[in-house]
Amino acid sequence: MTLWTDTNYISLIPVLVSALNRQQSQIDSLKQLVNKKNSSTSKSAEIPTTVESPDIKTSDVATLSQNAPNPFSQSTTIGYYLPGTVQNANIYIYDMNGVQLKSYPVNAKGNGSLTINSYELHSGMYLYTLIADGKEVATKRMILTQ
Repeated sequence: MTLWTDTNYISLIPVLVSALNRQQSQIDSLKQLVNKKNSSTSKSAEIPTTVESPDIKTSDVATLSQNAPNPFSQSTTIGYYLPGTVQNANIYIYDMNGVQLKSYPVNAKGNGSLTINSYELHSGMYLYTLIADGKEVATKRMILTQ
């Protein structure tokens, strides 16, 4: 009997979501504290509450973005960027045991996105990877709740 077969990953989802929510609350509180301190000592710029990514990338490096929303219950969008030099790219979805469940060809160069609908998968945690020209660009996690 191994640890992997005894672990109920589905039961971890509420724990992970709760931890993410607590972490975001802490981040928001710290931002408010820093902004309050900055405004009382000087008129320096506030710390942004959101991070914006540029619409146009000029890099020659492929990138994979975190899906949003995450966790999701209906659908989620995975953003990516492929430079013009990439010949072949795919986004793969894996379960937590490393079993490949889905494969999506990515043909558009530049900024693009892929929408995953909840009916394509069961509730749980998944990994997704962008492979461009046979090389792993990045791997990220996503959580589907229902």
